[in-house]
Amino acid sequence: MTIFRKTLITVTVLHTEDFDPATSTLAEIAYEMGEGHAVGAFAIASSEIVAPDAIKGELLAVGNDGEFFEIELADDADEDGTSGQDRDSYSDDQDRENYS
Repeated sequence: MTIFRKTLITVTVLHTEDFDPATSTLAEIAYEMGEGHAVGAFAIASSEIVAPDAIKGELLAVGNDGEFFEIELADDADEDGTSGQDRDSYSDDQDRENYS
C-alpha cells in the first residue's frame, strides 16, 4: 500500500531588494540561495500522512488536476483486489514490470 505524505517546508531567504522571492519560482529562489546573491535555509515545518481517499483533494489544493497519483492508487486497488477492472493492457505482472 502506498503511503502519501503532505510536507510543509518553510524557506527563509536573506537578499537585497533587487531580488523578489514573491515574484520568483521555487527553482529561482533555490538558485539564488545556492549560486546567486541570496542566503537562506529551509526547515520542515510539518509532515503528515494523507489518506488515499483525501489525496485528490490535496492535489487540487496545490493546483494539480487531481490525477498525479492515479497509477499508485490503481496499483494499490489491484493489490487489494478492489479495482474490479483492468487498468492497462499488460498481459501479466512481468510485462507490467518491464514497462513501468
